[in-house]
Amino acid sequence: MRHKTSHCSMVGLAALACFAMPVVASGDGPPPIQVNPIGVERGAFTDDVSITLEMKAEGEDDTQVMHLEDVSHLVLAEVVVQPGAIFPWHTHPATTISIIEEGELIYVTEECTERHYPAGTANVDSGELHTAYNPSDTEELVLLAAMMGAPASGPLTVPVSQEKSDALDDKCGIER
Repeated sequence: MRHKTSHCSMVGLAALACFAMPVVASGDGPPPIQVNPIGVERGAFTDDVSITLEMKAEGEDDTQVMHLEDVSHLVLAEVVVQPGAIFPWHTHPATTISIIEEGELIYVTEECTERHYPAGTANVDSGELHTAYNPSDTEELVLLAAMMGAPASGPLTVPVSQEKSDALDDKCGIER
């Protein structure tokens, strides 16, 4: 498992309905992870919308099926991740589809499986417990994300306890 180092600490940012747990930057530079909402905070579908997605991750045997019976709300955001920045371990209350615009995203599951998504690729995040990071030492990671089936209000990212986060970091060989 690849080891990454980040000098970021987590804090909640209730003012933004964001996908990622924002982190506090040390110094004068940009924040390690910046979430920029696109458009209205949460768009509500006026029609009855349901979606079924099937995903078989590269190198895995099982196909994951996601039934979104009540899509209800849609959230759009641009996420900019500075070189070496790592998202905290977290889940989402909805399914997210992202397009990697620049850089590379490495998505790590609770089972310590790494999925690599370079620029020009897309991924599906079912809301499972995961972390992710920008492996570059020099390039920003920029992704566009659409969260489908978001709740009408409340957090869009649910972090795990520090104890669980530390245990998962140890298990998966992630250094923060």
